[in-house]
Amino acid sequence: MKNKKGLIIFSIIGTVLVVAGILLFIFLPKKSNKELYISALKKSLGFVSGEEVSAESSFKAIQEKLEKSNYKLTINSESRQDEAGYSKSQSVLYFGKDKAYFKGSKEENDLTYVIESMFKNDKLYFNIKDVLENIYYIDKISEYMNSSDDSFSNKIAEYMCDAFVDALNSKDVTIGYSDKKINDVTYKTTLHSYSFTGETLYDFVVSFVKNLQDDKEIYKEIGKYVAESGVLGDFKDMKLTRDQVNEMLNEVIKGAESLKQLGSLALYNIYMYNDEPICTEIIITGQDAPTITLYNINDNDKQYVQLLVSNSYSEMFNFVYNEKIKGTGEISVYQDGKQIIEGYIKEDNGSYEIKLNGVGDTADNYILLTMKDDNSGTIKIVSDTNNINVTYKVEKVDEIPEMDVKGSKPYEEITPSDESKIQEIFGMFFPSKKNEISYDYGFEGLGM
Repeated sequence: MKNKKGLIIFSIIGTVLVVAGILLFIFLPKKSNKELYISALKKSLGFVSGEEVSAESSFKAIQEKLEKSNYKLTINSESRQDEAGYSKSQSVLYFGKDKAYFKGSKEENDLTYVIESMFKNDKLYFNIKDVLENIYYIDKISEYMNSSDDSFSNKIAEYMCDAFVDALNSKDVTIGYSDKKINDVTYKTTLHSYSFTGETLYDFVVSFVKNLQDDKEIYKEIGKYVAESGVLGDFKDMKLTRDQVNEMLNEVIKGAESLKQLGSLALYNIYMYNDEPICTEIIITGQDAPTITLYNINDNDKQYVQLLVSNSYSEMFNFVYNEKIKGTGEISVYQDGKQIIEGYIKEDNGSYEIKLNGVGDTADNYILLTMKDDNSGTIKIVSDTNNINVTYKVEKVDEIPEMDVKGSKPYEEITPSDESKIQEIFGMFFPSKKNEISYDYGFEGLGM
């Protein structure tokens, strides 16, 4: 029961954070009151001095590293569970430019197996030692990696930002002064506020569609995506003309007419102090609708962060990070006014230790994460029914190993026996038909 309760708690935390992130992104536009508000809004969303911290820029930095070097990621784990018993695994992944090699072994109760895989020349080879009859490969793997044209994606993002700017109306902007109390300190702030309505959303749709229609080339990519989506049915191979795509976009505008009737949707408030946002507030319109408030203060290099979700009746969720000593901060998480998690973050010369503990009946349950400045670390999870220990390390290497793939066969020629074994071990990771295969790879969060 305690274990289920923990899962529910972490699910709620994850859901709230995701919803907050989506709401923050949705209201992104690109010196009148409108211009002042846009400037404050950009800062509240992390766009400061033209330096944008984004998943795209992080991915590009990783790509540049992979262009120049090869890396090795080693992960060892041990797990003891009341019902599942004991398991132990070791995984080693080598990766670089257009090439990767993986070898992993796992012991689970009385079962032991070794998996080996290699990505080379746009082929993914794999084998399970002493289990499969053959080594198999999937050809043209790049076709299944869900990659998109960067220029198309960047253009869409640019048009969306421009459309948000165009949709903002100066009459819905208010700028004034407000005292804001954060962590027992009162700050005299400048309040930038905007009232988002159904009209705002409609104007955004119109502006975004017009941006697409004015582009003389983008219709080709839009037509391609529409065809691949299956909307055209038996005519999926048909190439749409610019006039046809523009007509489809006009229908989008017609369908958006109903947005005007939505009325007031939300207030997005930004409290500025010393030209920096110290509080961002999203007030959703409607009975029992939530208010999402993010406080972020950096005072003498000590940070205070609070994410609060509440309505007129109660405090639904409250996350607090309070750095009372530089490099060491306390973490508290509350649900419905009751503390459910406590913990800390410690930093020492580029190395970090993070611990999250349950509270009350779950006080013996905890997660302990260490991240060292040499790109190694540990993860320890202890609960009423589980005890998991994981170590990891990322390091540069000169070479990437290769599999012996002599005699390998296309995945389409897999034997019924081997297909059954793969399904038993991996479930639906390897589907039974090639045209069902879909991959989405990414190296995220490697602190290299």
